[in-house]
Amino acid sequence: MKSIYLMAVLAAAALGLQTAFAATPPGPKVLPSDAFTRGAALLEAFKNREAIPFLEQAYAAGLTNAAVLTRLTEAYANAGEDLDNKESEAYYVKAVEYAEKLKAVAPNKAETYFELCVAYGDLALFKGGKEKVTLSRNLEAMARKGIELDPSYSQSYCVLGVYYREVASLNPVLRAFAKYLLGGLPDGTLADSERMFLKSIELDPGNVYGHYQLAVTYEKMDQPAKAAAMYRKVLALPIVDHQDSKWRGVATERLKALKIP
Repeated sequence: MKSIYLMAVLAAAALGLQTAFAATPPGPKVLPSDAFTRGAALLEAFKNREAIPFLEQAYAAGLTNAAVLTRLTEAYANAGEDLDNKESEAYYVKAVEYAEKLKAVAPNKAETYFELCVAYGDLALFKGGKEKVTLSRNLEAMARKGIELDPSYSQSYCVLGVYYREVASLNPVLRAFAKYLLGGLPDGTLADSERMFLKSIELDPGNVYGHYQLAVTYEKMDQPAKAAAMYRKVLALPIVDHQDSKWRGVATERLKALKIP
């Protein structure tokens, strides 16, 4: 069940939905199965905003299974990440909406909880301060549920890696807010973050995001040589996700800054 704070976010963001999605043209009318196929193909090609109308058409026509809901969640989350501006919030809210629907139809799949983590995590990172803490406080439990369902699902460990780093880096004011008004947050250290990322890339050596985030954790741990090694790995791995080019660019800049031979 969505909490009161999420309903408030949804209500506030709903005012901007029409403007935010106006740039996404409606797809031509096709059979629901064909609409899903075309939307999924566009998603695989990293054309996230273009995929949305086809996937919405398939959903509106009655294709409400886990495959369609997963792709819709991904498309909205990815589109928001691609935009990376004030319009992103409306996309993240839609990603949360479809992730919750996905949970209702596929509560026993690890991927469901990863999609929930991404949707809520994107929305949380878009926010600041107390709202960020409020939105993100259940991420560990969702990621842990995914690992419980499938210990080999590498992305769940990535979620925990980022989460533990964020918790370890939380400033005292926000930590006090979480303790006294939200009942606290799960413990997390930079060592925990490192351990989760190492597990993730052990399970999926081609995970560009995992290597990039591990590099960030190593920088937080003041271990520049290890960070540089991970950044170099980011540059060497093939692109498999819509943001991998972005991580390559950041990795290049960080390597210049670190000046590690």
